[in-house]
Amino acid sequence: MRVNGAPIYIHNVYEPTVDSDRARFFEAMETSMFEATATHFVLGDFNLALNPTLDASSNVDRPDLGGTNSPAKR
Repeated sequence: MRVNGAPIYIHNVYEPTVDSDRARFFEAMETSMFEATATHFVLGDFNLALNPTLDASSNVDRPDLGGTNSPAKR
């Protein structure tokens, strides 16, 4: 895609959930095929929660999802 003649790329990624696979995933991404002046938008699922209480797969107790501190279990 080009806007006013400038190349724009939109990338949709799904990052691995295993930490040891993440570095290899990004190292394997080919970057030399893009113009140095290109604008890139990288979207997708990075499998990273900035706040563990918002991550449904974490071990953090979430009362809103029926955790041990849930009002329904008191």
